[in-house]
Amino acid sequence: MSIHHIKSTEEFNELLKSNDYVIAKFTATWCTPCSEITPIYQTLAREFEGTIEFTEIDVDIDEVEEILEKYKVSPIPDFIGFVKGEEKGRFVGANPEKLKEMVLQLRSE
Repeated sequence: MSIHHIKSTEEFNELLKSNDYVIAKFTATWCTPCSEITPIYQTLAREFEGTIEFTEIDVDIDEVEEILEKYKVSPIPDFIGFVKGEEKGRFVGANPEKLKEMVLQLRSE
C-alpha cells in the first residue's frame, strides 16, 4: 500500500506532475473524523495501488500552508481528486460512500 505523507508544497506539486490520478486527504492528528475514515482510505489505497496515488497532508505542518491556501482547505477531513494535475472533485467529511464514489469517478476520467 502506498499512501504518500506529503511534507512540503514542492513534494505535492511533483506528485501531481508525475501521476495521472491523485487523491489528497487533508487531515490532522487531533481530528477524530479524519482518524475514523483512515481504514477505508487505506483499503482503497491498496485496492487501487498502481493506478491512483493516495496522499495525506497534515494541516498542522507549516511547510504545507501554501497548499492549504491554494486549495482553500477548511474544514477537515477534506478530500480532493486530481486528474493530470487538475482538480476534478472534492468533498468534506468522513463519508465512506463519497470517498468510494470519488475513486471510481477519477478512474472513469
